[in-house]
Amino acid sequence: MGYRTFTNLISGIADYKQGALPWGPWPMHGDPPGRTMANSGCCLCSNADVLNISPEVIYDYLYPKNGDCLFNWTLMQTEYMVTYTRYSDSTDSTTFQMLKKQMFDFVYNKNMPLLLYTHNASTNREHWVVATGFNGTLPLYSDGYGNEYPDLGAITTSMFIIHDPGTSSTYTLADELVTYGDVRSFRTVTR
Repeated sequence: MGYRTFTNLISGIADYKQGALPWGPWPMHGDPPGRTMANSGCCLCSNADVLNISPEVIYDYLYPKNGDCLFNWTLMQTEYMVTYTRYSDSTDSTTFQMLKKQMFDFVYNKNMPLLLYTHNASTNREHWVVATGFNGTLPLYSDGYGNEYPDLGAITTSMFIIHDPGTSSTYTLADELVTYGDVRSFRTVTR
């Protein structure tokens, strides 16, 4: 049994920040009142990253329709002719451990960025980020016929590279989950 490093950094992904000007102070719908793009625009900015469309353009479309903070996926699909596919078990009990093999397949094998929804049940903090790459060394196992395959069970959160619209740096999913608990679902975007 050997080891192999698997690396794929997806190109063409924007890196918009929800607190950036001009949109950072703009109001957003939702409860509690006082939401702004800076404190509640992570989903909108993550979509802007993946679609490579300015958050300003998406905001101008969604805000008048009250689809900004409680993000309206249906409006986005219609306006931008995209399809979102959600992956989870439809409960808040989904974990990274349950999703990591699918996440690897999309990011590494299919070269697709992922919209990741993270949630910390004990603090009720939630956040959206974009998985933009994979970089990790995995053990290989043999099928007995001379073929070697990566042990996907060995994938860790530190192997996924992300863009976080709430920070000025790009880092790993492991860094993100310190605050935001666990990955509860992810979405792919196809045009």
